[in-house]
Formats: sequence, C-alpha cells, structure tokens
Amino acid sequence: MALSVLNGVFDDALRHRLREELGLTYGPEVGVTTADLGDQGDLETYVQTSPADADRVADEIQSTARRLAQGGVTDAEIEAARKPLVAALSKKMATNQYWLDELSGADHPQDAIDDIRQRPQLLSAVTPDEVRRAAATWLMRKPIIVVITPAVAKTATGSTPATPR
Repeated sequence: MALSVLNGVFDDALRHRLREELGLTYGPEVGVTTADLGDQGDLETYVQTSPADADRVADEIQSTARRLAQGGVTDAEIEAARKPLVAALSKKMATNQYWLDELSGADHPQDAIDDIRQRPQLLSAVTPDEVRRAAATWLMRKPIIVVITPAVAKTATGSTPATPR
C-alpha cells in the first residue's frame, strides 16, 4: 500500500516538474508492477518528449527520484496522492468487474479476501514514514534508462546522417 501511495507521489512530482514547470512533456506516467502486491516488482516512468530533450528529462526524473528517496516526500504530497487513490479504489469496488478481476483464478485464503475488502482502509492507514521508507528502498537504486528515438531518414545519397548522442 505504501508503494501505491509512493507511485502517486512520484507521478504527481514528475507531472509538476516536467509538464508544469519545464514544459518538456504533456503527461509523464509512473507505474508499479508487482506480482502479488508484495515487495518485488518494477517501478517505471514513461515520458514522451522531443529527442533533443530526452537527456534533460532523464536527468530530471533521476533528480526527482533522489529527492523523494532522500526523505523529501512531504505529508501534503502523500495526502494529495492518497486521496484520489482511495476514491478511485472505492468506486472500482462497487463494480462486478473489480471483484471478477480480483477473485479470478485460484482459490484465495480468507485473509487474502479480507485484504481485498479492506484495501481502501489499508491505503488510508499508510503512514508518511512507510511511504518515505518505500521511497528510500525503491528510488535509491540505479535506474535502467531506455531512450527510444525516431529513426533517422536516409539522405538522397542513401547515407544516414549522424545523430548526436
């Protein structure tokens, strides 16, 4: 649950910095994938920007991650991220599709079903210290950075112009 809140904090921080302050992208995204809602998985950022801004954007993402990892997560950022998560989860829980998705597959022990039922309360109970610990754990690691740029068109002579990197 702390990682879910951290996901929202990181997403909000990148949107504020990259979109609102710097105007380098329209919609940066942060996503967390865990196999079993546990402590193993991936925390990823996705940003579409111009090739000329790619290095600066990567630096800004890393700078934001370092700030959060070093304890720079404020209580206000946590609450701003948590509130829409709880609201969205509560809304989803009112649908059959949510329950079909959550309960499909193998049998679930009763405590797993109880966790599914209590997710809004569990999310609301996450402390700022738990979010800060998650930030220190997940955002301090050296990232894997992948930059994908458009293919460069060939010139009239058939050669490919050099691209700076």
